[in-house]
Amino acid sequence: MASVWRALLAAAASLSLAGASESAKLLLFWPVDNSKRTVTQVKKNLEHVKKSLGAKCCDVFLAHYRGAGLELWGHEWYRANVVGNFSGRGYKFKFMKDAYAKALAAEESWESKYEFVWGLDSDIDITGTNLTKMFSMARMSNALIVGPTFVGRGVNWVRPHLGKHGKHPAKAKPKAKPHHQERAHNHPVRSSLTQEEAAGLELGKTGERSESAIWIFERPSSSCDYRHTDFVELTAPLLTRTALPVVFNDCTDCIHNTSDWGLDMVWCKFLAAEVKHTSSCALIDAAPVNHLNWRQAKVSKEFLAANRDVFHKYRRFWSGLKTLNCIVVEPAVRVSNLQELELPGHRRLIRKGSKKASLAVAVGAKTIEMTT
Repeated sequence: MASVWRALLAAAASLSLAGASESAKLLLFWPVDNSKRTVTQVKKNLEHVKKSLGAKCCDVFLAHYRGAGLELWGHEWYRANVVGNFSGRGYKFKFMKDAYAKALAAEESWESKYEFVWGLDSDIDITGTNLTKMFSMARMSNALIVGPTFVGRGVNWVRPHLGKHGKHPAKAKPKAKPHHQERAHNHPVRSSLTQEEAAGLELGKTGERSESAIWIFERPSSSCDYRHTDFVELTAPLLTRTALPVVFNDCTDCIHNTSDWGLDMVWCKFLAAEVKHTSSCALIDAAPVNHLNWRQAKVSKEFLAANRDVFHKYRRFWSGLKTLNCIVVEPAVRVSNLQELELPGHRRLIRKGSKKASLAVAVGAKTIEMTT
């Protein structure tokens, strides 16, 4: 039995290292004002991304919607990191749509250069987020749009903190963990979801947007490492190569000049229908980001009008804030005639069975099967 365990753990370690060596070519897209806090936060975020994913992991595009002076940014930093920029009034996804079209016209399409385009609000703090884990799970999910979950004052939660070695996901207040056997199966998340599910049903009928229901929905689930959902918010989504042309070209009336509200209420189901991909969106629970919530974009009549217009034109794709399944990624062993034990250094329960039990260790998206 000992030799079996050694083989299982060696195989798990090998697959984990292979996954960790993957490097994303990433475009970080920020809409920015010219305030000191924005400049500081963007620079801190970029430094953390490069430390986590590699010095050559990524490019930066800045959309200056208020002030475009480079004094605070620094000419040297700007030249070294920023591959493109816009200046003018507007909102993130209108800027992104224009930048995408410009790159396409210049025969430098984002699809040919980047694995992911990350559209980040300037009040998102990712310096406490385990980015290696987040991107690994984003790939595992096979989703076309992937969002982090949110913690921080902006969502009445706590600030992410990874501890001394930066390997642990942010946690909110300690909660009793469900039994591993229950967690090991894909199932809809039921803990604390009654409120947003009820709100989601109402949203599907009326086309209204409930920020409180969205905030609850996008808090990290203690039951999942990631979830496939019918909703990812505009705040910090990762868009894959497949998603880019569908969102920016095919969803013709989803992005308005005066607001991008409504887009996130339809893009998951719209993508699923357009590319025949049922798991089109996912939220990563194991690697949340800190939403500082500076409240820079105040809700206006234009926001509400854009939301209503998208609803009327794309009503059949409207999100109900639904969790489609709950995925646990960390290694697990499933056998019959179980005797529970917990291996040192693992917070998941590992199970040991009788001599002829079949063992399966799920590592990432792969499964190793052995028989004792």
